[in-house]
Amino acid sequence: MFRIRSDNMFALPLYVVRTNNWKEKKKQINNIIDYKKIEKKGLHTFGTDRQNDGKSYIKDFVQIFKEEIDDWLDEINQEECLITDIWTVRYKKGEFQSVHNHGTFGYSGVMYLDYVPRLHETTTFVSPFNDPFNGYLSWYSPNNIEEGDILFFPSVVLHHFYPNNSFITRRCIGFDIKFPVKP
Repeated sequence: MFRIRSDNMFALPLYVVRTNNWKEKKKQINNIIDYKKIEKKGLHTFGTDRQNDGKSYIKDFVQIFKEEIDDWLDEINQEECLITDIWTVRYKKGEFQSVHNHGTFGYSGVMYLDYVPRLHETTTFVSPFNDPFNGYLSWYSPNNIEEGDILFFPSVVLHHFYPNNSFITRRCIGFDIKFPVKP
């Protein structure tokens, strides 16, 4: 019998999947992305093809990274998923992305396409819970991220990218995932 017990009421998993055969897969995905369509529009503080392409390379992305997606699905005990949107984001020196989320359900992903760990920041996540001792929000940035890594996280989690302080462009592929509804 216990006198005091601590239980975790909620968990917010972040999955990091290292891409196998990254150099070859990077060539394949770079041949599919139309970099001429990546532009800075409106209030965006970065360049993206999201407003242009929408879903044009979902099928190719899934084919190239099938092994990584399947490994993640095995890890979360799901048989299938559907990538509903995909886009490429480019951060030149000084460019950043403000805090946002990708909706109230599903998962989202970020793949580090052009990323130099000693020069570039990773995605920073914002806790959906205030610290019970001081009321502050906590921030989390994953460690040991390499080019080609794919992060999978609940779409509802707020996240952002700090400004790129390097003259070397940082590029990521973002995507949203839904799961089939089970009866």
